[in-house]
Amino acid sequence: MSIELLLIVLAVGSLVGFLSNVLSKPIQKLYEERSGLYDKYTHYLQEVLSAFRIIRVNSLYPRVEKQFTGRSEKLQEKSYEIEKKSTYIYAVQNFMINFVVLFVMAISVYYAVLGKITFGGVILILNNFSSLIGPFQRASELLPKIFSTKALFRVLDASLLNQEILEEDEELQEFKDGISFRDVSFSYGENRVLENLNLSLKKNGKYLIVGPSGGGKSTFLKLLRKYFHPQTGGIFIDGLPLNKITKESYFSHISNVEQNVFMFDDTVRNNLTLLKDIPEKNIEEAIRRSGLQKFIEELPKGLETVIEDNGRNISGGERSRIAIARALLNESEILILDEAFQSLDYDTARAIERTILDLPELTVVNVSHILIPENKGSYDELLYVDKKKVERIPLAETS
Repeated sequence: MSIELLLIVLAVGSLVGFLSNVLSKPIQKLYEERSGLYDKYTHYLQEVLSAFRIIRVNSLYPRVEKQFTGRSEKLQEKSYEIEKKSTYIYAVQNFMINFVVLFVMAISVYYAVLGKITFGGVILILNNFSSLIGPFQRASELLPKIFSTKALFRVLDASLLNQEILEEDEELQEFKDGISFRDVSFSYGENRVLENLNLSLKKNGKYLIVGPSGGGKSTFLKLLRKYFHPQTGGIFIDGLPLNKITKESYFSHISNVEQNVFMFDDTVRNNLTLLKDIPEKNIEEAIRRSGLQKFIEELPKGLETVIEDNGRNISGGERSRIAIARALLNESEILILDEAFQSLDYDTARAIERTILDLPELTVVNVSHILIPENKGSYDELLYVDKKKVERIPLAETS
């Protein structure tokens, strides 16, 4: 076989390979950009799932839906751009491959006519060359499939479709009278946690709930928050069955401060207001009541300072105060505190609890291991939860 022909084929093949690599550069960049979008997308999903309770009780669905849709559309647009450019590039690559095949065929025939190789050699060259070209073409076709993300979206779609279906058709327009538990029982599997609970919480009442770990306090709160539903009996608010009231209308009347406080990757202001349009004076008042003045004054950009990675750059006490200020700004009629003062020093906890208890228009349900003697007289009732029961304890008996 002619060395001359071999060198020509290698030169042309190398040129095609070089041009294919150059043509693929924009696609590689687009894949990198889409990978970055996926990172942000999955980070946002983690953020939303971690903050699900906050989103749920503060009716932030429109905000989350808007942001989720925006991120999804960016991903789809980037994927479409990749597919569009890939189509053009693969068309050019196939054209070049076919051109090389025709060129090799023509040059081989030319050399055969000159007598430098035999026609049998032409057939041998074309067969061997086709064997080399085939894998290259298949690799080009398989590349988009390697980067395919359809499986990921199927998993996400399946997760998002896994929703609880309940018939909720009542709207709670106003909280007027109180909440009552009537013969409420609840179990985790065969483990009965609450049994035949009968209890009334009056509007504007202040209730302190205590009890040992595992005694049922958390379950009581989950029932009150409408996270769970009683297996027997019922919970009623102003005479309406709680399980018939829409989540949106119920959550518009309650605020939650939980032990594990989630912070959005956003400014302090937006973490306080949750993107609601709140007058500046109300924000300043909530900051004062929650003891955040000094913390915000020391921030480099004040309220516009960005809280990073679920509050990585702030302390546990500051997170708790932000959560309390967030609840105060929500101006709900019912405030549920779940170990809200645990991360605070004694004096700060006492002052904030006093501020909350002095709000006459607020119904307070506080689950806490901390009993502050100076404030206990401001509670209407102390409820002890243990052994499937809730017992009222006279405040005079506590110390």
